[in-house]
Amino acid sequence: MRLLSILLLLLFSIKSTSQNYPQGYFKFPIKPGQRNYLAGTLGELRSHHYHSGIDIKTEGRVGLPIYAPADGYVARIKVSPYGYGKALYIQHPNGYTTVYAHIDHFTKELDALILNEQYRKKSFSVELYPEKGKYSFKQGDIISYAGNTGSSQAPHLHFEIRNAAQHSIDPLLFGFKEILDHTKPLIKKIALSSESIDARIDHRFQRKEYTAISLGNGKYKINSTIKAHGKLGLEIKTYDQLDGASNLNGVVKIATFVNGVPYFTYHIQKVNFGTSRVMDCHVNYEAMYLRKNYFNKCYVDDGNILPYYKSKDKGYLQIADTGTYQVEIQVTDSYNNISSLSFKIQGQTPLQTLASHTYSNKKTNIRYDVHKNILKLSVDNPKSFSNPAILKNSTHSKEVNYAYHSASSIVYLWDLREGLPSLFSHCGEEKKLNFVKQISPHKNEHVHGKNYSVYFPAKVLYDTLYFEAEESQNNVHLCDVATPLFKYATVSLKSSDHIKAKSKTKLFRTDHKNRQVYVGGDWKENQISAKTRDLGKYYLKTDSIAPSIKRTRTNYKDIYFYISDNLSGIASFEAYLNGEWLLMNYDVGNGLIWSQRKDPSINYSGNFVLKVSDNCGNMSKFTHTF
Repeated sequence: MRLLSILLLLLFSIKSTSQNYPQGYFKFPIKPGQRNYLAGTLGELRSHHYHSGIDIKTEGRVGLPIYAPADGYVARIKVSPYGYGKALYIQHPNGYTTVYAHIDHFTKELDALILNEQYRKKSFSVELYPEKGKYSFKQGDIISYAGNTGSSQAPHLHFEIRNAAQHSIDPLLFGFKEILDHTKPLIKKIALSSESIDARIDHRFQRKEYTAISLGNGKYKINSTIKAHGKLGLEIKTYDQLDGASNLNGVVKIATFVNGVPYFTYHIQKVNFGTSRVMDCHVNYEAMYLRKNYFNKCYVDDGNILPYYKSKDKGYLQIADTGTYQVEIQVTDSYNNISSLSFKIQGQTPLQTLASHTYSNKKTNIRYDVHKNILKLSVDNPKSFSNPAILKNSTHSKEVNYAYHSASSIVYLWDLREGLPSLFSHCGEEKKLNFVKQISPHKNEHVHGKNYSVYFPAKVLYDTLYFEAEESQNNVHLCDVATPLFKYATVSLKSSDHIKAKSKTKLFRTDHKNRQVYVGGDWKENQISAKTRDLGKYYLKTDSIAPSIKRTRTNYKDIYFYISDNLSGIASFEAYLNGEWLLMNYDVGNGLIWSQRKDPSINYSGNFVLKVSDNCGNMSKFTHTF
């Protein structure tokens, strides 16, 4: 009876929400009136942002007509090799704006307008805001043709409906009948994490994942009772699928119930571009960044300013030693298909001894990691299981008893709000700790080392950061690479050597896959500074190699090249024919550039020059005479 009441309430709330948006006002932009399929939905979890619309499949090809869903006029046109690629914005009389991204080409009139602007500005990338009403469409007119431009990975149309505040609303709330969905969401896994120094899962301070077992018809379970204690964070890895498509899309609603009582609700129906990056705080960031595993947090973490939540105790589970907790998670898609997972948590008094200790001839290894405020130190193959450990800083030392031990490892826990240790010592074995400063997210903070400095403006961080740094010659490791930043910090690095080619020497960093990533920066005397949203290992590197230019086709009608750079990346390119600027289109994903004449009736003739520069000022030049 309780479940029936919840389902009826949920159905009513979704129908009520849909009725807040005009039903039938907009026609579907691709093959209106025919069956369509989606490759992406609003609210889908993407790298550092929420997906802000729906991705409509276009039969795996470019050139499918896009139709005006309602009367309106062109408010904005943007062309870029990145992001939305070629994009069109149409303003409608009812106050909504529709957006079309990754377009292949526009109507002849708009293509001519854009081409003229590109030649006027001598730039492939342009942005126009035509006069109100100058370029108008009636419902059903062809407004452009779907493509694969910008950061698109395959041909499709990215479609948005924005309100007057330019927040993107879930298009599936507007009553499109071209999309069918009777498929329930998939639930893959859940995870529980220890969120206080006394919290335990199976007697350990840890994050543990559990595989969801399908029972059919959208029902899932966890095979065994979970034993735990204290303050826990619950996460879920879940996706939506629509009829006739295998794509793993986003869900719009997640709700948890504890012993039948509503405990936490997450419900996303629109995306605010100004706060979309806060999605980094909604997911388990480390799992997303390092392993591409998207776990939704079923609690509201510190620094999470998104408006999508209702919760008790911010959604954190509070597990008492003698309590038994029946937990249910319900996942809902835009068409009110619901899946649910049930499991039981049994409260358990934490133990210090998890197994009889055994001594090993293996070398003692000390490792540590930080979860929010808690420092976890693990001593593998210790020389003794009885001695307390010592935590030291420049002025104090403190004995710390272990939290628990297994057969071959001892774990110590320390609340970093009580002080930042610089050394951990256990039975003569020592581990240097690289903590430098506690950084508040609420104020401007500077941190300095011998050859580096980092400036964190207020609100760059989501939560308190226990800043770590380890320096070596011309490089510095700044904190964990999986540390999310909302805005830009400034990293500065001093050079201890005399650098002759400063203009070609820039900041680089190493990402989680050990790849070199160009950061850039500006020199002032012997210090270079750059803005960044990534921490990790930073270093100086000189790029003296010019970009590569590979000709694929040059004739009197077409000019095609592949361009690439091995280190700092392509910064710019420009082409001239007989001294006159020539437009080169750019497919950045494939590194392909190709010419487009302002007057297509005139064949190429004369002297052609192509110049390609990288971010360190190295330039390659190609010349050809037609």
